[in-house]
Amino acid sequence: MKSTEVRRARALVAAIGLIVAVLAYSDARNPVAGQATAQAAQEASRERPSQAHEVEAALARTGLAAKLEVALGGAFGGVWFDPAAAQVHVGVTSPLARRNAEAVAAQAGLAEDVVATPVRSSWEQLLAAQARWSHRLEDLLERGWASTSLATDLNSLEVELSSSVPPTRREALERAAATASVGIEIRVAPSADLTGVKAARCAKFAKFKAFCDPTIVAGMSLDGPVPEKGQPRKTCTAGPTAIEKGATEKAAATVTYLLTAGHCIVGAGGSGLGWFAYSKKGEPEGEHEVGTAGVYLNGESDIGIITMDQAFWARANNLIPVIPALAEWSAAAEVEPTAVKSQANPTKNTKTCFSGERSGKVCGEIIETGVSKKFEGETEFTKNLAKVQLAGGKKGGIGDSGGPFYSETSTSTVEGTLVGIDEEGKTEEGNIIYFQPLNISFEKLEKEKETALELLTEAKEKRHPKLKAGKFPVTIHGTGHSEKFTTEAGTIECKSTTYHAVASEESSTLTIAPEYKECKASFLEASATVSMEGCAYVFHVIEKTSTDNYRAESDISCPEGKSIKITAATCSAEIKAQTGRETVDLIDDTEASPKRDITMRPTLTGIAYSVTNDGSLCPFSGTGEKTGGEYTSGENTTLTGQSTTEGAEKIAIEIVDQ
Repeated sequence: MKSTEVRRARALVAAIGLIVAVLAYSDARNPVAGQATAQAAQEASRERPSQAHEVEAALARTGLAAKLEVALGGAFGGVWFDPAAAQVHVGVTSPLARRNAEAVAAQAGLAEDVVATPVRSSWEQLLAAQARWSHRLEDLLERGWASTSLATDLNSLEVELSSSVPPTRREALERAAATASVGIEIRVAPSADLTGVKAARCAKFAKFKAFCDPTIVAGMSLDGPVPEKGQPRKTCTAGPTAIEKGATEKAAATVTYLLTAGHCIVGAGGSGLGWFAYSKKGEPEGEHEVGTAGVYLNGESDIGIITMDQAFWARANNLIPVIPALAEWSAAAEVEPTAVKSQANPTKNTKTCFSGERSGKVCGEIIETGVSKKFEGETEFTKNLAKVQLAGGKKGGIGDSGGPFYSETSTSTVEGTLVGIDEEGKTEEGNIIYFQPLNISFEKLEKEKETALELLTEAKEKRHPKLKAGKFPVTIHGTGHSEKFTTEAGTIECKSTTYHAVASEESSTLTIAPEYKECKASFLEASATVSMEGCAYVFHVIEKTSTDNYRAESDISCPEGKSIKITAATCSAEIKAQTGRETVDLIDDTEASPKRDITMRPTLTGIAYSVTNDGSLCPFSGTGEKTGGEYTSGENTTLTGQSTTEGAEKIAIEIVDQ
């Protein structure tokens, strides 16, 4: 951040769980019968290893639990699943509720898999009891010494107490539970503190430790390249993300820019150098390169861009560009970032906020616009700034430069990027902050640097086509022929290749593992081997190119320390992990006759490889790193889906637009 007096900027998810695992079902009125049921279920589970999976999938697919709750009303006693017996239990409090439950199950085609089980209390009664006991336990809950939950399979309210709860208090609660109108179970945990912690995409805020998991989030810590020994590292804040103005479909799908202050890029050594951000793992494990510094302005305007060319921050949830978001930091809890939906120009006397890696989220009022300001060490005025007075004595400071400014009343609306402060003494902080409006930044970049950008918003995300299946998980198989690896020495051709993948959900990404057989090196007329060593191809479906035709990029993914090994006689080479190898052509053949699923044909170019042995008669030009390798297929490969359970049931797979 710029200062007017001194220096420039120095460098649980709420635990969501479906309780589907109960090893034994205890009858609400007859514990002994419950034990017998459990034993019978264990015997049955040994005979029907795949049935539990099928019933559980049907439960989710039909939405049976919700239908039962609606149909039974006040007589509904909850739903739970017994995987050992492959049965769905629904608690009922009356004979009529039992008959209604059986009718709903039959309508869903699950009559044989659903058991109507008599229970003492309805779900509504259990919820009411939980509310009463939460009031009774208010002081313990506040201190993290108690927690409550509803045990559907036991038809009871479960109260867990910390070991810190005094024995007299625990005994009083046990006496109250014994006379309650619903079943209440009290147990003591070994832990002294039962406080839970929500997990979200962005960590709790700590000064200079503004860390989030991918994709990149405006407001995060942003570090320049590691400088020479003894020099400080340039630290700033990630601003909003941008895309090319009026970009073509392909460019919109693959190029994203991160904004920050131009003086940050100057201070880190200029264009062409890498910038880094941090996942929630923190330093040093969570440090990953974002991309390379590009053009910048540091005069009348102060804006710089970083081209996001590293997959870690750009590719998450199968979306490229990144998901546009900003962090509204909290020191008390992890936070989910706010989606960026629109852009606005600053207006005098309106409330605004910024997110910075030094100061967190700080808000104030825009007291002037169109400000010209000369900052310490500059030879010219920075113009067209908005001046903000922060509220409540809050301050911004060195390190916040580049961070996003956004409307306090509409936090998804971005207004600009932070560029400087009125520093108070030598504190590196101040109550008066300046930011450059985005409309000015984009206008100046286009005029002076011939770089036409626009704000990336939620509506402009490039959503890619997805692989879908009749049901998940699904195993995907394919057999290819005449697969070729081309190097400077010649071609290694494999007569047969089998492909294998497992997809657990709809996704634009598919990780597929090949196995190459009957390979031969053309340059030696000798047999060859291609060993994957756990490596795989990761296909990212980028765009639809024509009716039923799609284009995918491919990454080569390998376990740490592993690579694809290619050997022919005394010649050997290896291919290590790398990203962005184009192209894989995919055809959705679900409407074809004869009917097929997906046809694949890879043509991966620009592969980097390393010659590890250049023995006698090998036509390599020595060992070492090489470029320009290719992987092609002489024939199309049809990918088909099968059930992951026994029986190998065929599952239809297809590619669809979002």
